[in-house]
Amino acid sequence: MTDVTNQEPQTPIEPIKLVGPAGDNERPTRWLWLVAALLVLFALGMGVRSAFSSDDEPQATGGPTTEFVRQDAGTLPGVTTPPTTAAPVENTTPTTEAAPEPEQVLGSQPLRYADGKIFLTGTVRDQETADTFAALAAEVVGEENVVETYVLDPNATEAFDGRVVIDDPVLFPSGSAVLQGTDWPALEVGLAALEASPSAQIVITGHTDDVGDSGTNTVLSIRRARAVAEFLVESGADVDRIETNGAGEDEPVADNATPEGRAENRRIELEITGLG
Repeated sequence: MTDVTNQEPQTPIEPIKLVGPAGDNERPTRWLWLVAALLVLFALGMGVRSAFSSDDEPQATGGPTTEFVRQDAGTLPGVTTPPTTAAPVENTTPTTEAAPEPEQVLGSQPLRYADGKIFLTGTVRDQETADTFAALAAEVVGEENVVETYVLDPNATEAFDGRVVIDDPVLFPSGSAVLQGTDWPALEVGLAALEASPSAQIVITGHTDDVGDSGTNTVLSIRRARAVAEFLVESGADVDRIETNGAGEDEPVADNATPEGRAENRRIELEITGLG
């Protein structure tokens, strides 16, 4: 047995304390505070950036992307922009004004002969002028064959050039330039005009249908015009007062698709010029 009364009293064991330079035992606490402060600053920075990026930049998310549309400064509250005025564009397209319809004046259009009569239509300045036209027509077809349907107008201007269009064509058989029959009122009118007015002349134009070659038809139309001219000369007309032309198939007055139309196109037309 051991006698404890003779043993030395034991000293309590103190905990081990780190010894070093002053403040070394406080470093862990200071580092923790520094790290916490940095985390707070980082979080604040991210919040500020997020606030700005929501207005200016699209957010990258895992969902569908939304296209960013920048708002015009003129639509932002409190921001105004001066109105822009576009420079006027000069219209370079030429404007075409509708031409007024010409007034039909007695004499400004050629007189017309049809069915044995000459028709005086349109407006005439006074009765004296109308009587002059009527006298010219009467010398050609006789007073009883002059039809006066004109209207007196003091503002009318006379411009009679001495033309009389004969709406009574002479027709020919297909492919022929031989006059058929002996009664041709249109040719008789032409002869009467040459006799009544020394200045008058006759223009004869031959025509064909479209059957056959175009060049051949042109030649045929000239032959038809010359056949009529020969008749007039044989009847006493001066050959120097007669002009002949050939239009071929280029000026039809009826449909060449039908026999009746082709018959109308095989013709000669007469026009009296210089009557006065």
